[in-house]
Amino acid sequence: MTLKLWRALNDPPATHPIFVRTVLLPPLGKRSNLTSAGVIIGFIMRMSEFMPTVLLLVMPVILAGCGLIYGLDCAVRISQFISYERKNNTYELLALCPQGALAVCWVMCTSLLYQNQQFQRMHDIVRTSTRIAFAAVAVVLVLFAGLSLSIILSSSNLTLPVVVPLINAAAVITLIYSEYVQSTVIGCLTGLIIPTFASGITDSFLYAPAVFLLIKIGSYAIALLIGFTLLDRVYPGLGGQNGLVDILLTLVRVGTIFVIQDIFIRLLWQTVMKRTETSYKDAELALYPPRRR
Repeated sequence: MTLKLWRALNDPPATHPIFVRTVLLPPLGKRSNLTSAGVIIGFIMRMSEFMPTVLLLVMPVILAGCGLIYGLDCAVRISQFISYERKNNTYELLALCPQGALAVCWVMCTSLLYQNQQFQRMHDIVRTSTRIAFAAVAVVLVLFAGLSLSIILSSSNLTLPVVVPLINAAAVITLIYSEYVQSTVIGCLTGLIIPTFASGITDSFLYAPAVFLLIKIGSYAIALLIGFTLLDRVYPGLGGQNGLVDILLTLVRVGTIFVIQDIFIRLLWQTVMKRTETSYKDAELALYPPRRR
């Protein structure tokens, strides 16, 4: 479900009138354009221009936290946007469109993300950074394999303990990228759900971050329980300090975190469909509407 919604976010309904009004046309009145994505992008661009060495050192910290911060920002902004349309009594009129309420909400969601190209620029930064990190790990791994070929052929037990940290580093990189993707999706779905319960803009502003953080904390807690507490009890029976077991354990933990958050995303999407009274067929059309040629 994560990949399905992520692909839909990367392929927005750019020809929809709401999308055109929000993204391409100048905004009506004075609205604040300060967003977490804008702040992060601006900080990275300034640091890359004046202090690239410092940026290289702090970039892992930025990447580790940008997913949670950006997802929280998406939840608040999207819920505020939809609540604003409800307050102006335009949401009910837009929901009468043939595509249905979910399609209208999804267009609002994607159009808000693509304002000032912030979604694409943020994605490019995270994707490029993770690719560079993967390349660095691959280079180190290749160099190590080339220099220690004779040791690898003679005794694999000597090399696995050295390879394990590289596998762990690649797992952390994968986890950072998947956290960014899933936090963004969770933030968007939270922003779609909150206006169906909240009675006004202020309520949406208060409920959206609280619900988003509650979902994230819950998913982290379950992942820690299954991926660390339970697996640590099973781990001694799998071979102790065996290097292959360490690598397998790392992969299982990363997969556990991804799957648990994907389950939450699936539940959130079903809630969105229920609150907007949308069928599965109409939900598919909302995510992937027919393109005009």
